[in-house]
Amino acid sequence: VGGSVYTGQSGQNQDDIPDTPITIWEVHSEYKGHGLSLRALWAQAHLQSTQQLSAAVGSSVANRSVGGYGEVAFDVLSLVPETKMSFEPFYRYEHLDTQDNLASGLVRNDNRDRDIHVIGFSFKPIPQVVIKFDYRNFDSEGEDLPDEVQAGFGYVF
Repeated sequence: VGGSVYTGQSGQNQDDIPDTPITIWEVHSEYKGHGLSLRALWAQAHLQSTQQLSAAVGSSVANRSVGGYGEVAFDVLSLVPETKMSFEPFYRYEHLDTQDNLASGLVRNDNRDRDIHVIGFSFKPIPQVVIKFDYRNFDSEGEDLPDEVQAGFGYVF
């Protein structure tokens, strides 16, 4: 279990973008044992002076953005004695709303409020190599968003 907090200025000293106070915080947790993996994370960002920032960038910037996920996975090969291979099917639910709270007068984009359902697996033939595949179903408060299929390969050296 852990968490972190950042507070500072978001303008990065750019001439055309005002320095805006921002605070970002997150909490997270993870459990692994007996083949079961559980993970969760929640994060929020709070900005001030978003009307001036929105005018400078030409689109609505939220006072508050939120997001998080919960994931469950099980290593099926943990049931096989003396193997170093791993095969973990998983399900992850994600919620994102980058315009959770807007200042008065700003226009909300409903596509910024989404739920994502992800199913997939990761396979490790050896502990240093992973092959991943997942399907992502997007559900937005706005227009329909296309689903995605992702594949990946990783190597730890």
